[in-house]
Formats: sequence, C-alpha cells, structure tokens
Amino acid sequence: AMFLFMSATVYGAHTGHEIYNSMEKTFLWINENTSPLGDGDSVESDYYVIAMSRANRTFDYSKYKKITRSKTPQTMGDAHRIIISNAACDGRFNETFVADCTYNNNLADVSDLSGAILALCSGEYEVKGKNTTIDDLVVRLLLNQSSNGSFGNDIITTSESIIALSFFEGNIYEVKGDYKTEVYYYDVNNAILRGVNYLQGAKDQECGYGNIKST
Repeated sequence: AMFLFMSATVYGAHTGHEIYNSMEKTFLWINENTSPLGDGDSVESDYYVIAMSRANRTFDYSKYKKITRSKTPQTMGDAHRIIISNAACDGRFNETFVADCTYNNNLADVSDLSGAILALCSGEYEVKGKNTTIDDLVVRLLLNQSSNGSFGNDIITTSESIIALSFFEGNIYEVKGDYKTEVYYYDVNNAILRGVNYLQGAKDQECGYGNIKST
C-alpha cells in the first residue's frame, strides 16, 4: 500500500510564550478599538464571549445568556455560534435543537463543519446522527484544510477549526484514496499547528486582524 503522512515536523512552531503574548496584545487591541460586548446582541459579542472563555478570563455573562436565549438563529452558523458561546458561559440548549444543527445535510462549507463540531464538543453534547459520527465530521474538516494551513482561507473559520480540532488532539485518521492501494493519514496535531502558524502570520503589527469579529 502507498502511505502518505502529513508530518508536523515540516512546519515551524511558535512557542507558547509567543502565542500568549499575541493573545494579550489581541485583547488589548479589542478593548482599545471597540466595546465588544455592547448590548450583548451581536455577532461580535458572541465571538468575544467565546474568546474570553477560551482564554480563561472571568466575566459576568448572565446578561449575555439572557439576551441570546431570546434570539432565533437565522442561519446554521448563527445557531452554532450561539450554542458555542452559551457553552462558554455554562449554558446549555435542548439536545434535539443541537442535533438538528449539527447532524444534517446542510453543512455546506468548512465554516458549517467546524461550527457543528465545536457546537457538539463545547457543551459535551452526546447527541448522535443517524448516519454520521462526529469523527466523520472531523475527517471532512481535515480534508478541507488549505495548503497555507488555513480553513476556508478565512481567519474566523480557521480559528473555529483549531478550537474544534483541539478536542481531538493526538488523533490520526486514516482515509482511503480513489484506489485500493491508497491510504492517507491526517494528523490532528499537525493540522492545528499549521492553522496556528497561519493565524500568527496573518495578524498586523498590533496583533489585530482588521475587525472585531476576526480579532
């Protein structure tokens, strides 16, 4: 059989200290350039709550949770984002709603895939699809990583994908090619590293990414 392995050693890694400093500067950029939570009813506030949680920063999220509970998602992406941001505040949604937003045929692009995986993992939801597993979704996401390390050539989608894949660190997935002798291996740790390198290279000198959602 022919084995193709995506080795992490090909890509240079940034140190934890460098990444931490970038995060600190990024939060400073956000707070100097905008009021990210505002009235708690915006895409920007959703992303900010997720970022605060991932960075282990404390905040009073009660007002935010109350507002988002009254919102009706207009798109699949909206539903994923609200599930994820509420999980960051220790909030949970009905599992039927979560299943409908994750295991369905409407996951049309990379953003939908990363959002669905992250929605399932963020609240440790144990809902299951009829013909699809969460590992199937992870493989589909890995197959959509671009050669430059990004997902969808987009800051937000790449960020969501990195967080989603972080729940599967250490996993290596086997994917069969078009021919019986072809077997490809996709290393989650390597995919995360490539994604982080893409983000590190995309920021400006102040560690911003052009707008509040991406930053």
